Amino acid sequence: GSPSRKSNGKSTPPKQPSEKPCVMCGVTCIFAGTTPSRLHAQMKQSIIPKQNKGLCNSCDGKTWIFSELNAPIKWCKGCKNFRSLRNFGDKYRATKCVRCRQRQRDNYAELKRKRDAQNEGATLLVQQKTGWGSASDESERGSPELDAAIALANLIS
Repeated sequence: GSPSRKSNGKSTPPKQPSEKPCVMCGVTCIFAGTTPSRLHAQMKQSIIPKQNKGLCNSCDGKTWIFSELNAPIKWCKGCKNFRSLRNFGDKYRATKCVRCRQRQRDNYAELKRKRDAQNEGATLLVQQKTGWGSASDESERGSPELDAAIALANLIS
Protein backbone atom coordinates (compact mmCIF):
# COMPACT_ATOMS: atom_id res chain seq x y z
CA GLY A 1 0.00 0.00 0.00
CA SER A 2 0.93 3.62 -0.33
CA PRO A 3 1.93 5.75 2.65
CA SER A 4 -0.90 7.50 4.42
CA ARG A 5 -1.12 11.29 4.60
CA LYS A 6 -1.52 13.23 7.80
CA SER A 7 -3.46 16.49 7.87
CA ASN A 8 -0.18 18.44 8.01
CA GLY A 9 0.88 17.00 4.63
CA LYS A 10 3.66 14.73 5.95
CA SER A 11 3.49 11.11 4.94
CA THR A 12 3.82 8.25 7.39
CA PRO A 13 4.51 4.60 6.60
CA PRO A 14 1.51 2.25 6.85
CA LYS A 15 1.07 0.76 10.31
CA GLN A 16 2.34 -2.80 10.54
CA PRO A 17 0.33 -5.20 12.67
CA SER A 18 1.97 -6.41 15.84
CA GLU A 19 2.39 -10.07 16.64
CA LYS A 20 2.23 -11.98 19.89
CA PRO A 21 1.82 -15.59 20.98
CA CYS A 22 -1.64 -17.03 21.65
CA VAL A 23 -2.21 -17.76 25.34
CA MET A 24 -3.49 -21.26 24.54
CA CYS A 25 -1.52 -22.68 21.61
CA GLY A 26 1.56 -20.45 21.86
CA VAL A 27 1.66 -19.83 18.10
CA THR A 28 2.69 -16.30 17.14
CA CYS A 29 -0.35 -14.60 15.66
CA ILE A 30 -1.29 -11.19 14.30
CA PHE A 31 -2.62 -8.97 17.09
CA ALA A 32 -5.25 -6.59 15.74
CA GLY A 33 -8.01 -4.31 16.99
CA THR A 34 -10.28 -5.55 14.22
CA THR A 35 -10.06 -8.62 12.04
CA PRO A 36 -7.98 -7.70 8.99
CA SER A 37 -9.28 -10.43 6.68
CA ARG A 38 -7.11 -9.44 3.68
CA LEU A 39 -3.98 -9.48 5.85
CA HIS A 40 -5.06 -12.75 7.42
CA ALA A 41 -5.43 -14.37 4.00
CA GLN A 42 -2.08 -13.05 2.74
CA MET A 43 -0.07 -14.21 5.74
CA LYS A 44 -2.02 -17.44 6.35
CA GLN A 45 -1.75 -16.68 10.04
CA SER A 46 -4.26 -16.68 12.87
CA ILE A 47 -5.40 -13.42 14.38
CA ILE A 48 -5.80 -12.41 18.01
CA PRO A 49 -8.73 -9.96 18.07
CA LYS A 50 -8.28 -7.25 20.71
CA GLN A 51 -11.44 -8.38 22.55
CA ASN A 52 -10.19 -12.00 22.83
CA LYS A 53 -7.72 -11.32 25.68
CA GLY A 54 -4.76 -12.92 23.90
CA LEU A 55 -6.59 -15.92 22.44
CA CYS A 56 -6.26 -16.48 18.68
CA ASN A 57 -9.28 -17.06 16.45
CA SER A 58 -8.07 -20.58 15.77
CA CYS A 59 -8.31 -21.50 19.47
CA ASP A 60 -11.47 -19.57 20.42
CA GLY A 61 -13.79 -22.17 18.89
CA LYS A 62 -12.07 -25.27 20.22
CA THR A 63 -12.91 -27.28 23.30
CA TRP A 64 -10.01 -27.66 25.72
CA ILE A 65 -9.39 -29.98 28.67
CA PHE A 66 -8.51 -28.15 31.87
CA SER A 67 -5.90 -30.59 33.17
CA GLU A 68 -6.15 -29.77 36.90
CA LEU A 69 -9.84 -30.74 36.98
CA ASN A 70 -9.90 -32.92 33.86
CA ALA A 71 -12.87 -30.83 32.77
CA PRO A 72 -13.70 -29.63 29.24
CA ILE A 73 -13.70 -25.85 28.83
CA LYS A 74 -14.51 -23.54 25.95
CA TRP A 75 -14.11 -19.82 25.20
CA CYS A 76 -17.38 -17.88 25.41
CA LYS A 77 -17.41 -14.94 23.02
CA GLY A 78 -20.10 -13.25 25.14
CA CYS A 79 -18.37 -13.49 28.53
CA LYS A 80 -14.92 -13.12 26.93
CA ASN A 81 -13.75 -15.90 29.22
CA PHE A 82 -13.34 -19.64 29.41
CA ARG A 83 -16.40 -21.48 30.69
CA SER A 84 -17.06 -25.11 31.51
CA LEU A 85 -18.48 -26.96 28.51
CA ARG A 86 -21.64 -27.73 30.50
CA ASN A 87 -22.34 -23.95 30.55
CA PHE A 88 -22.99 -24.19 26.81
CA GLY A 89 -25.96 -26.51 27.42
CA ASP A 90 -27.06 -28.75 24.57
CA LYS A 91 -25.36 -26.46 22.05
CA TYR A 92 -21.76 -27.38 22.80
CA ARG A 93 -20.67 -26.03 19.39
CA ALA A 94 -22.15 -22.59 20.11
CA THR A 95 -19.83 -19.60 20.47
CA LYS A 96 -21.68 -18.26 23.52
CA CYS A 97 -22.71 -19.91 26.79
CA VAL A 98 -26.38 -20.37 27.76
CA ARG A 99 -26.37 -17.23 29.92
CA CYS A 100 -24.95 -15.04 27.12
CA ARG A 101 -27.35 -16.49 24.54
CA GLN A 102 -30.27 -15.75 26.88
CA ARG A 103 -28.99 -12.21 27.45
CA GLN A 104 -28.73 -11.75 23.67
CA ARG A 105 -32.33 -13.01 23.22
CA ASP A 106 -33.57 -10.67 25.96
CA ASN A 107 -31.74 -7.69 24.45
CA TYR A 108 -33.17 -8.45 21.02
CA ALA A 109 -36.71 -8.82 22.41
CA GLU A 110 -36.38 -5.46 24.18
CA LEU A 111 -35.05 -3.81 21.03
CA LYS A 112 -37.90 -5.29 19.00
CA ARG A 113 -40.47 -4.18 21.62
CA LYS A 114 -39.12 -0.61 21.50
CA ARG A 115 -39.08 -0.63 17.69
CA ASP A 116 -42.68 -1.95 17.54
CA ALA A 117 -43.83 0.68 20.05
CA GLN A 118 -42.11 3.37 18.02
CA ASN A 119 -43.77 2.10 14.81
CA GLU A 120 -47.16 2.00 16.57
CA GLY A 121 -46.66 5.61 17.69
CA ALA A 122 -45.79 6.62 14.13
CA THR A 123 -48.92 4.86 12.83
CA LEU A 124 -51.09 6.72 15.35
CA LEU A 125 -49.49 10.00 14.35
CA VAL A 126 -50.22 9.32 10.66
CA GLN A 127 -53.81 8.40 11.55
CA GLN A 128 -54.20 11.65 13.47
CA LYS A 129 -52.67 13.77 10.70
CA THR A 130 -54.68 12.17 7.90
CA GLY A 131 -57.84 11.59 9.91
CA TRP A 132 -57.76 7.94 8.85
CA GLY A 133 -59.79 5.74 11.18
CA SER A 134 -60.43 8.38 13.83
CA ALA A 135 -62.93 10.94 12.58
CA SER A 136 -66.64 10.30 12.79
CA ASP A 137 -67.84 13.34 10.86
CA GLU A 138 -67.62 13.00 7.07
CA SER A 139 -66.30 16.55 6.63
CA GLU A 140 -63.37 15.81 8.99
CA ARG A 141 -62.31 12.61 7.21
CA GLY A 142 -61.32 14.04 3.88
CA SER A 143 -61.61 12.55 0.42
CA PRO A 144 -64.13 9.94 -0.79
CA GLU A 145 -61.18 7.63 -1.55
CA LEU A 146 -60.13 7.79 2.10
CA ASP A 147 -63.73 7.15 3.20
CA ALA A 148 -63.82 4.07 0.96
CA ALA A 149 -60.51 2.81 2.38
CA ILE A 150 -61.79 3.27 5.95
CA ALA A 151 -65.03 1.44 5.13
CA LEU A 152 -63.07 -1.42 3.54
CA ALA A 153 -60.74 -1.64 6.53
CA ASN A 154 -63.75 -1.79 8.86
CA LEU A 155 -65.31 -4.59 6.80
CA ILE A 156 -62.10 -6.65 6.88
CA SER A 157 -61.53 -6.30 10.62
